[in-house]
Amino acid sequence: LRRMRTRGAVDRIEAEDVAFHERVRNGYLALIAAEPLRFVTIDGSLDEAEVGARVLAAVRGHSAARAHALR
Repeated sequence: LRRMRTRGAVDRIEAEDVAFHERVRNGYLALIAAEPLRFVTIDGSLDEAEVGARVLAAVRGHSAARAHALR
């Protein structure tokens, strides 16, 4: 939230209070716990390049696994 608010103008979701964002986060954590093979957790506090690299690696890994399963 801190990084988001330093960018300037915020949208409707970004303007919500911390409690709202904690509820959203807890909802996602519940989904991850229920279906760990379906979701990947990426630390958003890392620098932008590292977050991007981890997202790309996760997508590539998922795509490769799906391609293998379809054979």
